[in-house]
Amino acid sequence: MPDLWANTRVIGLIQRFDNAYLVCRAAGDPTAPWTFPTGETTPGESCEAAMRRCGESLLGMRLEIDVGQPPIAAVLEGRPVTLRYFFCGVLGERPPQPPRVEHRWVRKDELLTLPVDPLHADVIRWLAQQPL
Repeated sequence: MPDLWANTRVIGLIQRFDNAYLVCRAAGDPTAPWTFPTGETTPGESCEAAMRRCGESLLGMRLEIDVGQPPIAAVLEGRPVTLRYFFCGVLGERPPQPPRVEHRWVRKDELLTLPVDPLHADVIRWLAQQPL
C-alpha cells in the first residue's frame, strides 16, 4: 500500500500566549531567510506525528496541535510535494543542544517586515490580515 503522506512537509504555525508566532532560520547564518518550523514525514508516519517530532527535535518544544490545514500541492527543488500547515501551541520547552536553528517570536505585523522564505509569503500575508 502506498504511503499516503510520502513527500510531505509539515509546517508549524506555532503561536504563543501573546499571539506571537515562532519563526526560525539556520543557526549561524544571518543571511538565511526566516521560515516557519518545517519537517518531513518519515515512511508510515502521520503528519501530526511528524509535526510533534519536528517540534521536539528541531526546537526542543513539545507541541500541542490545535488544527491542521488542508494539504497544499507544491513543487520544491523541482519535485512535487505536499505541504501541511498546523496551528500549534507550546506545551513545554527544553532547548536542544547544540541549537539546530535560531528562532524568535514575532508579532503578526512583524512577519511582513522580515526576509522570509518565499514558500510562506502567501500564508504570512493571510496571517497578518487575521484579527487577534
